[in-house]
Parts: sequence; structure tokens; C-alpha cells
Amino acid sequence: MRKLLKYFIMLLLLSVLVIGTGSYVYLHNISDINNTSAFNDNNDSKLTRTKSSPKRDKKLNILILGVDHASKGDTGRSDTLIFVSYDPLTRRATLISIPRDTRILLDKYGYQKINAAYAYYGPDGSVQEVSKVLGVPIDYYVLIDFQGFKKLIDDLGGIDFDVPVDMNYDDPAQNLHIHLKKGMQHLNGDQALGLVRFRYGYADADLGRIKTQQKFLKTLFDKIVSPSSIFKVGSIYDVLTHYVKTNMPAMTILSYVDDLFKVNKNDIKMETLPGEPKYIDGISYYIYDEVKTEEMMANLNKLQDDSDVASSSSSTDVNPSNIKVEVLNGGGINGAATSVARLLEKYGYDVINIANAENMNYRTTQIINRTQNKAVAESIKAYIKNSVVIDENPTSNKPDVTIIVGSDYNSN
Repeated sequence: MRKLLKYFIMLLLLSVLVIGTGSYVYLHNISDINNTSAFNDNNDSKLTRTKSSPKRDKKLNILILGVDHASKGDTGRSDTLIFVSYDPLTRRATLISIPRDTRILLDKYGYQKINAAYAYYGPDGSVQEVSKVLGVPIDYYVLIDFQGFKKLIDDLGGIDFDVPVDMNYDDPAQNLHIHLKKGMQHLNGDQALGLVRFRYGYADADLGRIKTQQKFLKTLFDKIVSPSSIFKVGSIYDVLTHYVKTNMPAMTILSYVDDLFKVNKNDIKMETLPGEPKYIDGISYYIYDEVKTEEMMANLNKLQDDSDVASSSSSTDVNPSNIKVEVLNGGGINGAATSVARLLEKYGYDVINIANAENMNYRTTQIINRTQNKAVAESIKAYIKNSVVIDENPTSNKPDVTIIVGSDYNSN
């Protein structure tokens, strides 16, 4: 029984690895190895009937869909889309958040936001469109109902989370009411759902929401692996059987269970589809950059090269998730601060603010370190070429590190 419970928790962690909106829940019922599990998608789609289990010598690609419904019986739209790629040979995983406003040309419906693919064609349609955008095949999907997410958080006893901004939003049509204050607080299921869905108060709109979702994933991961969660397996399982659907066969899931004993949390990389928001004919879209997307996919799960390993070896005592960073544009280069922020987030740093500096006269990028730990500044300097480090005394109203991006910054 103890071994069975251990494997059940491992399956739960597998889904934590892939879900990415805050529910990140487990993919299948291990006690029912046949195809009658409540986790199997009952719709008789061509994709479900013909899909074979991927071999262990290639990457496993999964699309996670978080779906909201305006009313009972409503088909819904995929409010959250996350592509997950796991390489069993290197035991590295990459999560790529796809902004729901990403502009696509949808068959029979013209230009649409990518979340409309689910409304018109279901999960298979979402898989097809995301596959086109990323240029890679997708093996399976996992479909999560947001009501299940709320119940999962409540069953875990809530989540402590540092809310990045004041959040106030009401949409009676969706029965969505979000009212959260900035700062650390204990969130219940309804509040957590509001947190991961809120996007109107961020300077970078949906990208800000994605950043919060990714941070919430890490927090939820820590919550689920805590000893207290073991005693809540029964209630969590009940949520999963009612609110999660997947076309991934049970035996395929089980074949990856042992990997969880070997995957290092630091080998889970988070990315966002490259691009920028843009209004077209009065409609807000996210226009993805095809060239940068192709480059990102070419480097998927790529091992660090020797220079990266060497530069990071001196900072093994630094936990990036504990370092609060703000990034300021001081050189006038459009998008430079956001570029640096995304780079640091990829390596696990907690970027709490992206803004402009007081002036645009900075030529050299400055790393202002207030932690009294030189390894912190050196770990960041390894990712930003030609930058200089300035040590300051800790200040209660300022973050651990402030980066002022100068005009000589080169993202390449």
C-alpha cells in the first residue's frame, strides 16, 4: 500500500510539472490501467483513436489547456495554454506559455485569437494550432476545468503567495470577481483562480499574467511535495477524476513515473512564446515572432554549454527563486528591460518589477546588489555581458537587486 501511495504521489507530481496555470494536476488513475478511467477523454476523436504511445527515445510533447465556461453548457475557451516538452534522455523539461491572444489564421474562421481554436474545434483543434505555431508535433493534451482548479487549491488548504499587483476586476457574465491586494497572503481556491486569470493591471498585459502563473506553479509544486499533502491524496484524487481529461494512455503515463525520482527541479525551464502585443483593426492580439520561435524550439531542452556551466559554478550557493529583482530600462533600447527580465525569469529569478529608469543616459548596464552576498551579483552578471556590479547596503523598500539596462546592452 505504501508503494502504491508513493507512485500515486509521483503521478500527481508529473502533472504538477506540466500543468502551469496553478492547477497542474495529475494525468490518470493508476488503479485503472484500462481505458475506462474518468481521466480518458470520452470524445471519439480521430486523434484519440489513432494516437500511439511515444517511444522513450524521443521527446514527449503535451499541450495543457485550462478552460473556462461562461455558463453551464457553454463550450468554453482555452483561457490558458501551455506546451510541455520532456526529454527522457536528458531528463529536462521545458514549459512554454502561449498567450491566449496569439493571432492565428483559423480554418473557415479567418484570423482569430488562438484560444478560439478550442471553442470551434475542441482540444484537437488547439493541439493542431499550437503545433503549427511551434513547428513541432504534439503527442497528447490535458484538459483542466477551472472549477476543479479551485477545489484542488481548497483541498490543499490554500496557498501562500506574494501577489505582484493590486487586482480588481469584475465580469458578471462569467461570474468572475477578482479583488486582491498586492503582497504576501493566503489564497483560497477562488482567490487563486482570480490570481492566475487576472491580466488587466499588468504593464505588459497577458505576459504579466503568464509570469504570475509560472511563479504560482513553483509555489504550488512546493506545496504538493510537502509532507502535509500526503494526507490529502483522497480528496485530491476526487478532484482529478471529475475535472481533468486527457487522451494520454495510462500505460504511457506509468512509463514516465520513475523519471520523477531523477528529474531535478532546476532542470525545468519556463519560456514564453516570443512576440509582442499589437492592436489590429481595433482588436488586441499577440503577434508571435516566427524567427525567434524557431530559434527557441531549436534549442528546446538544450544542455548548457561549457561557458554557461563554468559561469554558474561559482554561484551554486545562490537560490535564484529567493532573489527579488527589478529591471529598469536606462538606455532607451525598446524592450531591453523586458528582454533581461525574461532571461532572468528563465533561470528562476523572482522579477518583481519592469519599468523605465529615471533617465535614459546609462551606457553600461549596472547590477545594484543589496544582498551583501557577492555571489548573487556574480550569478546575474554571468547572464548579462559587459555589465558592472555596484554594492549597496540593504534597504527595506527596495528589492535585493536592481538592474539598470544600459544602451550598450546586447541580447545576443
